[in-house]
Amino acid sequence: MGEAFLKEKERSARFQDCIGSFFSPGQWSQQSISAKSEIHSAYVDGCLSMEGIICIFREVKVELGEGHDAYLQLARDYQIYIARLRDNNDHVLLQRGAPTFLLCLIGPVLLIAGGFWDGVSTIVQPLLQPYIMLFDMLDGLQQDLAGLLYALKEAVGILVSSQREIEKPQKFNPKVPRVYPSFKPLTLKSLSSQDEVPLTFESPLHQSSSKPLLFLATVPEGNSKAHRVVKLVNSQYGTNVHQTLVKHGLAPVLHGYRHLDGAPTAYVMEYLAPLSTSSPSEGWKTLHDFAESHDAG
Repeated sequence: MGEAFLKEKERSARFQDCIGSFFSPGQWSQQSISAKSEIHSAYVDGCLSMEGIICIFREVKVELGEGHDAYLQLARDYQIYIARLRDNNDHVLLQRGAPTFLLCLIGPVLLIAGGFWDGVSTIVQPLLQPYIMLFDMLDGLQQDLAGLLYALKEAVGILVSSQREIEKPQKFNPKVPRVYPSFKPLTLKSLSSQDEVPLTFESPLHQSSSKPLLFLATVPEGNSKAHRVVKLVNSQYGTNVHQTLVKHGLAPVLHGYRHLDGAPTAYVMEYLAPLSTSSPSEGWKTLHDFAESHDAG
């Protein structure tokens, strides 16, 4: 796919020849997508359907710098696709989020993105860094591309099976993550499913988007539930420092964590009631809010 092509159809046909049967038994087709609620319609260069479910949208551009953006075009195509599902009251797919992979080919560059309907908004986001499909004398790039396409094929199979197996999909809150059903207490050295504590996300801790990775959650406590704060951290977290601050009463108790490959680590800690408007001297507030209030004074 590193060769130069004069026309989009030629590059698209070449890509189809290379991987067309790779996603068997899925079938590729060109599709025109329209919705009553949308003024514009979409024409998708390639759609992979399997068991009646559209799994992949594909758009091809002949070369970089031609003034065409395959990513933005596919994002718009997916938006129109979701509008069609909503117009047709396709509750089965919508309740599952209508997850779809988006393949953007711009010259020799391959970008894989994902589309998802969270019940409120249409979300499209790149899943990986762009990949350059050029020839490598050491075969490294080819091996990486093979691994990438194999992972995509496996993911498509999981997507289809998950759509088929869930007869009554559960309703979910689009404002909280769903990949942390439990966490490991810090007191345990080994990790097994019996050791984990169930964790239920309730809502963002702050309505402000300036603190998007803090959430209010609940855990079972006897016959009732107790509130916890969950902080999602992408980088390293100073667990030992946090524990030292706890000993001096300067931080909420750290209860545990949940680590997932490819996702931020969730740290579960004590929920401290915020300052009361009637008694501003009582309760807790963040160091940021504390500093701002003293600066203002």
